[in-house]
Amino acid sequence: MTSLGLPVELGSIEKELGRLWESSGEKKTRASLINLAIYTEEKESIDQNTALIREIAGRHPLRALLIIAENQSPTSHLPPLTTIRPAGRIVSNQAQAWITAHCYMHGKQGEEVCSEQITFLLSHQATENLPGIVFSHCDSDLPLVFWRQGEFSLSVDEEFWSFVDRLIFDSHDWTHLNEQFVLVNKIAELSEHTSSKTELCDLNWMRIFSLRKTLAAMFDCSVATPELWKINNVTLEYGTHYYSTALLLLGWLVSQLGWKVITPGVNAFFQDANGNNVKVALKEVEGCGISRVHLQSQDAEFLIQRSPQSQYFHTEMRGSSISEVIKAVRIPRDRLEDILLAELARSGRHPLYTKAVKAIELFLK
Repeated sequence: MTSLGLPVELGSIEKELGRLWESSGEKKTRASLINLAIYTEEKESIDQNTALIREIAGRHPLRALLIIAENQSPTSHLPPLTTIRPAGRIVSNQAQAWITAHCYMHGKQGEEVCSEQITFLLSHQATENLPGIVFSHCDSDLPLVFWRQGEFSLSVDEEFWSFVDRLIFDSHDWTHLNEQFVLVNKIAELSEHTSSKTELCDLNWMRIFSLRKTLAAMFDCSVATPELWKINNVTLEYGTHYYSTALLLLGWLVSQLGWKVITPGVNAFFQDANGNNVKVALKEVEGCGISRVHLQSQDAEFLIQRSPQSQYFHTEMRGSSISEVIKAVRIPRDRLEDILLAELARSGRHPLYTKAVKAIELFLK
């Protein structure tokens, strides 16, 4: 485990942060555009998450709250809270805290811009008072982005989400897809019908942004557009553990084209807006996340392929009234850090996401 920084008592966090800046010198400036709270039940992820925060801070100054909660599930093989003792004193048998800063050179005069990180190690009991223990240490007047790593608990607390401006999660990591998407829908409904203001961001959805954009662009011409509404056969090939990613892509297609599910499954049937049948095959293959998307109508076909490690989509389209077009489309960097930075930099919504999830409900049963 890497150094967590300076151990502090829970009631002295802001005071100790002030001392940290007083002793840092005139060439270090504290900066913050957002509050980013990362919540995880995996203690082994401390190093990885701290490295991720450090990289994000270099391009998007923030105050980071890294929250490691003790997982008391019967399958957990992690040691109890009181046996984890990095250098420093144990300030409570329910919660511990450390502070540190991530600084980067800015300008030609040697100035450094610094972001703060507060790391919390919480017992299972302490998580019941999560807003009081942790969110009280957010920078006031700045938006709060809450990243829930892993699966959500089986309850939705309206008061809790009233603190959160943007919720980040990753459905790619979920085992219980149906339960988790039901909870996500409940959180989305809170935003629509209550004072909750939480915007949803599924990293799994963001991963296919470039693919969705590339596919949409293929139909952005007068000869191809009519074929979009005549699609009768779809094949989606996805890598191991990327079934949920393929489902989100399918949900996007279905919701945008107005298809109705007739038979869900890996060999599915839909009905389009004109009452015609559409066959969809979901195939797990070796390769990257989504390696092949093949759409066919009676008179045309549209293909996107991506090889493992490739930074390009290979696209093809042809038909009786469409001249053959073959292109290589550059894929923007899609590391986790890049996806997160893109999301943190935007203030918009993802209105198509909940529609896509709604469209695949029968596939989650």
